Amino acid sequence: AESRSVEEALSFLAALAVSTYSTTSARTSKPFNPLLGETFECDRRAEVGWRSITEQVSHHPPVSAIHVEHDLWTYYFDFSMNTKFRGKYLQVFPQGFSHFIVKRTGHHYTWNKVSTTVQNIIVGKLWVDLSGEIELKEHVTGARGSVSFYPYSYFSRRTHREVTGTIVTPEGRMAYDIRGNWNISVSCAEVLQRGDSMGNGAKSGVVQMDSGAKSGDVQTNSGVKTSDLKRDTGVSKSNGVKPSGVQTETGVSRSNGVNSSRSGVIPRSSSGVSLNSTGGVTDSEYLSEHQVRWLKNPPSPDCEKIYNFTELSCSLNEPEDGVAPTDSRHRPDQRLMENQDFPGANAMKLRLEQAQRVRRAERAASGAVHRPAWFEKRTCGVVGDEVWVFTGEYWACKEQQDWSRCPEIYLEEEKEEGGTL
Repeated sequence: AESRSVEEALSFLAALAVSTYSTTSARTSKPFNPLLGETFECDRRAEVGWRSITEQVSHHPPVSAIHVEHDLWTYYFDFSMNTKFRGKYLQVFPQGFSHFIVKRTGHHYTWNKVSTTVQNIIVGKLWVDLSGEIELKEHVTGARGSVSFYPYSYFSRRTHREVTGTIVTPEGRMAYDIRGNWNISVSCAEVLQRGDSMGNGAKSGVVQMDSGAKSGDVQTNSGVKTSDLKRDTGVSKSNGVKPSGVQTETGVSRSNGVNSSRSGVIPRSSSGVSLNSTGGVTDSEYLSEHQVRWLKNPPSPDCEKIYNFTELSCSLNEPEDGVAPTDSRHRPDQRLMENQDFPGANAMKLRLEQAQRVRRAERAASGAVHRPAWFEKRTCGVVGDEVWVFTGEYWACKEQQDWSRCPEIYLEEEKEEGGTL
């Protein structure tokens, strides 16, 4: 929201989009299925200035809607998916877009999600891979970008879980180069024009063109040309030894996927917009030093024993006064499992799901339709798709402790068994 330009904002949002997958590789356990009408609020205005509300707005198909608000911006999306079982693996195809709106300027950013593949569904150890391309766009100016996720391949020279991308101006000029790994970090380097305020590339760490280099070559301040490197690997073609001194400002070598330069000329589409993340800088451009946009926090000690949860994840189920009666913190099977009563949690889960089936059958018999308490479906004027939009009433109802519109999804005796009352 406080970026110097739309392109810079897109580079931060690209890092945000990638960071949402940071724990995917380590979390392969089946989660709790949200009950229809279940909610979860997270108010962190005191620490970081934002608060969010989430609601399960549909059960068939399952759809979760989330709305996050800050004094400077609004972020919202709904999550649904299609799945395909391929025998040995399962593919998940997310639907819809994420929306980020800057209140001061009215800039409206959107991006999609990539596909997830769960390997070894039948036999072997489960592991998760991501593939596809995130397409980002700012709809007022037309600036856009893309981030490519590369699937694992034994024969690929790319780093496992590597991502690369570009941000381009409305005129189609490459503005930022993006590098990283979706489970570690993301860095960006601004593409500067000759004669920009940073000078002629003499500043330490600036990646610049060498006057004697071939067209498309980029030379770092250590004197290594990109034509002498294997693309995206940081390995010397001549002897397979990594060149010394080719590092980002954080000291991460190219082999980690956070690269400091790219070679080649940007492939341009017929519309003049360059979105191919395998391109690079032109002869009249050079890259500034890569700066880290996002870096994953180190895992908690013994995180394998707590389902690889982060410290934030572990704190989210702490009981909190004043939340809606449908909030996940009140969910008894989840509380029983946290208290290590696994047989009780499993029995409670079956009871909750059966009660949900009964409520669904009663609605079908009477012709009633479930109406979410805090979201409503509208047609988005930007992307043209239907999206679940926050009504804005939750926080006022919380202040008054008026929960009359909330459905009863956790029976009183069930909550007492779960230890939440």
